[in-house]
Amino acid sequence: MALDVPSAADAQKIVGALGDYARFYKVGMQLYTAEGPAVVRELIRAGKQVFLDLKYHDIPNSVAAAVGEAARLGVSMLTVHASGGTKMLEAAASAAITAAAATTVVSFIKAPSPGGQFVSPCGNTVVLPRKRSS
Repeated sequence: MALDVPSAADAQKIVGALGDYARFYKVGMQLYTAEGPAVVRELIRAGKQVFLDLKYHDIPNSVAAAVGEAARLGVSMLTVHASGGTKMLEAAASAAITAAAATTVVSFIKAPSPGGQFVSPCGNTVVLPRKRSS
């Protein structure tokens, strides 16, 4: 369920009204900017899963740091822009795996990335695979 609302109070009304009917909530830019990580922590404390839809796109180190913090918050999924390139996507995947192996990094694209190594068969979702240790 998308929590595309301007405040935690508005989000809580939706969560309260849905009760156990919904367990997975999207927190996007508007709510996260207004309320910060507290809204994510509150949802997780309530036993909900969080899809953090902030569409990260920056230099690899900055994206990796943000993804690591999101994973430590306990989000189940988050978005990054595939147009940030392979190095940024790899940095995001590595940070998610290091911080919390259960975090999935996804991004929506219109065309396959160079080499296509991250593009799913449906062609619009990028899923960064877990790296295996050697």
